[in-house]
Amino acid sequence: MPIKTLYGDVKLKVSPGTQHDERKKITNYGIPKLPPNHHQKGNHFVTFKIVIPKILNAAQQKAMLEYSRVEDKAENVSTS
Repeated sequence: MPIKTLYGDVKLKVSPGTQHDERKKITNYGIPKLPPNHHQKGNHFVTFKIVIPKILNAAQQKAMLEYSRVEDKAENVSTS
């Protein structure tokens, strides 16, 4: 996923299981530090905003139902 920074776009890998409001740091892509370290750059932070739609189309509903069935099976196996 491309992220715009002060120094151009950076490719950021979004890990599976990333949660809403989770933050990820991109080292050395922030604003320059104050003297005497003005040659160094700070960090750029990305905060993920996960949006779950309230209205699903037929294909999305089918996918969510299938996901629910798979999760139910996995839950039953782990509690047995």
